[in-house]
Amino acid sequence: MKTPISILIIIIIFSCSPKEKYNYNINERKKDINDIINTLINNEELGDTKILSSLRKVNILFDKKEFYNEGLDILITDSEFEIPYTTLINPNNPFGFFEKNEIDFLKVQNNNTPDTVFLDKSYFNKDSFIEPQVILRSKKFNYPSYIEYTIPIFSKDKKLAYVKEGYHCGGLCGGGKEYILKKLKGKWVIIDSWNTWIA
Repeated sequence: MKTPISILIIIIIFSCSPKEKYNYNINERKKDINDIINTLINNEELGDTKILSSLRKVNILFDKKEFYNEGLDILITDSEFEIPYTTLINPNNPFGFFEKNEIDFLKVQNNNTPDTVFLDKSYFNKDSFIEPQVILRSKKFNYPSYIEYTIPIFSKDKKLAYVKEGYHCGGLCGGGKEYILKKLKGKWVIIDSWNTWIA
């Protein structure tokens, strides 16, 4: 006959479902990152426009106090490199594509993504790149037009990715775009895109 203590232990074990643990290693995503940027570059008519060789992180905001006015449902962040998690998973947002159960994965990914990732230039046409230091050292916007991409944000199954693009052509000239890509038969394909700003 089972003792009440052993029955209690069994109930506790079976009633506590372990929380799913996620790992995210940016180095394991390097091939996907280069493939995604290559897909985006091939979608552009570059002409003399260069591609910035570094990708910047989009910081995902999880605390509503960070991106909403207190008591108001108004988005107050306008940074190119910040995005509220509600934009990525909100079912009422036509561009939201992550599932609700992916919040924990997005947090792990956000915490383990560096601020900058450099593209593997051997993977691309080397003539199409511009280095970040060239832009930083330039005076009076004396640099060629260039496109900057962000580090992709991946879905939990690594089959969807979200990327921001910024086009810079000096002064107040430029524009922004966002993309959703899907991995189909081993290749990244743009499934949606929309313009976000223009100057």
